[in-house]
Amino acid sequence: MPPLVMRTMARLAAPSMMEGHSTTEGGAKITVARLAGAYVNTSLAAHVADRVTAGAGSDEEALFRIVSTVRDHVLNHSQFDHIPRAWPVLVSGVGYCDQINGAVAIIAARRFQQAQLYGAYDKKLMTTPHTVGRVWSSQRKDWLYFDAFYDVPLIYTKAADGTPHFLQPGAANRVVRRGAPDYSTYALPGWVIAEFKPTFGAYLWNRVAARVAPAAAVPTQTEATPALSALGTFQPAPIPAKTRFNDDAYAKISTDFVDARISDLLGEPSADAYRSISNDASAQLDERAEYVAEIAGKLADAQ
Repeated sequence: MPPLVMRTMARLAAPSMMEGHSTTEGGAKITVARLAGAYVNTSLAAHVADRVTAGAGSDEEALFRIVSTVRDHVLNHSQFDHIPRAWPVLVSGVGYCDQINGAVAIIAARRFQQAQLYGAYDKKLMTTPHTVGRVWSSQRKDWLYFDAFYDVPLIYTKAADGTPHFLQPGAANRVVRRGAPDYSTYALPGWVIAEFKPTFGAYLWNRVAARVAPAAAVPTQTEATPALSALGTFQPAPIPAKTRFNDDAYAKISTDFVDARISDLLGEPSADAYRSISNDASAQLDERAEYVAEIAGKLADAQ
């Protein structure tokens, strides 16, 4: 999709994309908002992939550029404390480990044949302490694992016994406020949580296929696949009810924000746009707008 068309569609869908519904909410309106977000997210990911991987000499260099880009352009919960929300993370600019590494995967799917979200599993504690991602490298004939969540963008391979071997195909500064990883989690076994595809059509097909797949198609438990009962049931905190509404103010702030996000990810100057949004007095008229303006301020500080 040409950038101008993508930007126009994103601006029209901005209020619904940035509503940030709870991950447990459903309904026709929310489904439409999520589909619009997925469409913009996929299109934006393709542009980011083409821009940042151009001229990369190896798979690990291309992946490192993608991981670094997401690390630098999406805040984690240490930088912006928030309740998990079902929004397109490249658009929202904030996320948790599965969302941030999922953003890497959807960009990487443009270049790599397989891009997956991969949950680490601690068999002793029966917990999933962290979620990373991986892509299949046709050059190396091996999986390249990645993590964009913490202070330094990480890429590594895993030996047969699970030992990680970290690669450094490029230079990267530390972002201390993101926090440092527990390197022991990278040696844990795990299982594939999700597969990512480079187009919106493929995304829809995957969603439909997952819904209609027979129960027999669900993989049985292996050493790397924990029983679902062992994972427990995660119930995210509910998003607080809003008491201040002003649809015009929210539409303005969310549209300006999404426009700034696209500029940022396309490599255009955006710090001033973020700062302008964070200082926009109209945001105080609506709690949703105020929240988006707060994200903008954090993104401006991070640049």
